[in-house]
This record gives sequence, structure tokens and C-alpha cells, in this order.
Amino acid sequence: MHDAGVSVIPAPTFGLLAPLSPLDDRRGVGGPQASPADDGLAEVARDGLVDAIWLRDLPVVPTDDDDTGQGTDPFAHLGHLAGVVGAPTVLGTASVILGARHPLVLARAALTVQAQSGGRFILGLGTGGKPAMNAALGVADRTLDSFAQEWWAVRRALRGDVGDDVRLRMPVPWPPPPVYLATTDTERWRAVDGDPEGWLAFAADEKAFSSQHDAFSRISGRPVETAVRFDLTVLVPDDAGADPIPVRGRAGGTIDQLCSLLARWRRMPVSHLLVNVRSEDPVADLRRLREA
Repeated sequence: MHDAGVSVIPAPTFGLLAPLSPLDDRRGVGGPQASPADDGLAEVARDGLVDAIWLRDLPVVPTDDDDTGQGTDPFAHLGHLAGVVGAPTVLGTASVILGARHPLVLARAALTVQAQSGGRFILGLGTGGKPAMNAALGVADRTLDSFAQEWWAVRRALRGDVGDDVRLRMPVPWPPPPVYLATTDTERWRAVDGDPEGWLAFAADEKAFSSQHDAFSRISGRPVETAVRFDLTVLVPDDAGADPIPVRGRAGGTIDQLCSLLARWRRMPVSHLLVNVRSEDPVADLRRLREA
């Protein structure tokens, strides 16, 4: 029995950050499956290997970039996963770049997945993205003010506030999903008055992460929920070095080293762990990470 005066931090959800594909020596990571029906995510959810599935929104990627995401529209894909028997506790985007979709279109897509999942959706919004992708989408070099305007437009639309002449009418109304912001820029967090329900962060040095989290929580006037991303490459012992310290979420090490890394982060004030596994057998290694 716990002491009534002791605050207990709940264990974070253990989530898969898609894709789930084996390493390809030619490109660094295997390419995405063609269809949500055969990409392995539903099977992982049914087997109880993960509590959450997070999808990225990368409409196009630079030609020399192996970070291709799942290769599908995240909202359509999450809608499919929401209907899978044994679907996970959380479905989320990690993340949608603000400006890449009109706020009204983005809000309708988010509210659709929120309804389809029975209120299990988390909308992750991003402020950056890959320069070549942003240029192709026409959202490069945006100002701090334009970012803030996009943020508030999405927040209003999620509440159904779309102006006097139109309506955003959903067949099955649901409360808006929580919105997490992916940024390392304190000024961007301040530009939206600490409004996000949560912070989408890359795993990093643990002290640096804690310092950034404290800064965001001070601006928000409350402890901010966190979802922390890991891109983990499983190495054989001869190729691994000392215990890995993630850099922008990326870390490589033996499976034992990576299990120890996640075990440390499970003890931190984190609500969600997002794990992308890059290995010859990602399902087996995902199981090892889960069991650890």
C-alpha cells in the first residue's frame, strides 16, 4: 500500500512510432508498406506489445533522407487502426507541421479520428520539419507570428469556432483531442501562452530534457505532460560503444543498452514513450524493449 502523502508517477505508455520495418543496409531503414492493412501495426496492437501507436506526417521527404515515416496519410491510417480489434489505448500524430494543412481541414481530420477511436487520439503539432519538405509544401521561413496564428486557428476550429458563415459539423461530436506541441524553442511555447496540453520531445541528455520541461511548465503555470521520442538502432556488441545518450531522439546500442536507456526514462515524469526500432528483427526487439 502506498503512503497517502507520497505522489506516485504513473508508468508512461509504451508506444510504437511507425514504421515497423527491418533495417535495409542500402538505405538505413526499410521502406514503408504500401497498405495500412499489411504493415504489421495492427498485429502489434493485437498482441499487446504496445499501448500506443504514433504516426508521422511526412507528405514528401528529401531524396537523401531515410526518415520516411509510414508512407501514408496519418489520419486515414489512424482511422483504420481505430477500428482494429484490440486497438491500443492511444493513437497519435508525431507530428503534423503547422501550415501544411488548412486549420479547418486539420481540425476536421483530427476530430474524425477522435470520434473513430472513442476519444483516444492525441494531436501532435510541429513547428519545424525538414527544410526541403517545408519548401515543397510552401511553409518554409514562417515567422513566429504566423506560427502563433496557425496554432490559435487550429485550437478554435477544434472547438467548432470557425466563423459566423460556416459550420464544422461532425456526424458524432466528441470533445477536442489533447494537443501536444513538438518544439525545442522556448519562444514558440511562450508565443502561444503555454497553451498546449503536452510537449512532444526528442529524447536527449536527461538533465537538458528536465531543464527544458521545467521551462515549459513555468510558462504554462502547470506541469506539462510529455511524450518522448526515441529512434533506436540495435547494434551488435562489436559495433556498440558506451551506454548511449540520445541526440534528437536517435541512439544506437546493443539491445541490453537500449533496454537500460528506456528503463531510466520510464522513471522520469513522462506520460508517453514513442519508440521507433531499427533492427533486423524490429518486432522481436520491440518485444524485448517492452518486457524490460
